[in-house]
Amino acid sequence: MTDEIVLFDGQLGSQSVHVWLEARGAGIALNSQDIGPALESAFGSDEVETFLEIDAADIPALTALLAAEHPIANTPGDPLELLEARYRGDSMATTHLRELLTAHGIPYRFSVI
Repeated sequence: MTDEIVLFDGQLGSQSVHVWLEARGAGIALNSQDIGPALESAFGSDEVETFLEIDAADIPALTALLAAEHPIANTPGDPLELLEARYRGDSMATTHLRELLTAHGIPYRFSVI
């Protein structure tokens, strides 16, 4: 298994965005790094990093939800591959995953630095 699965890496206007998944122990992290002058007014910095972490105990609920929405024949129970299939190319994957987790009552931790 790779250490990092890149979901998005590119430019959005003057902003550079990098979004990736990684295993954290038995849990999963979805991280992002945004760099650009437009961030300064909202965050006081031209660089923002976000970290969304899902604990191992909550992975089965997430996996079942994703598998029901987007079945993958080769790896029906691999949460990283299911997340990759759903969010590849999505520069706002962190926001979209937070919305999905919240809507289905799946716990997570989210931080911004």
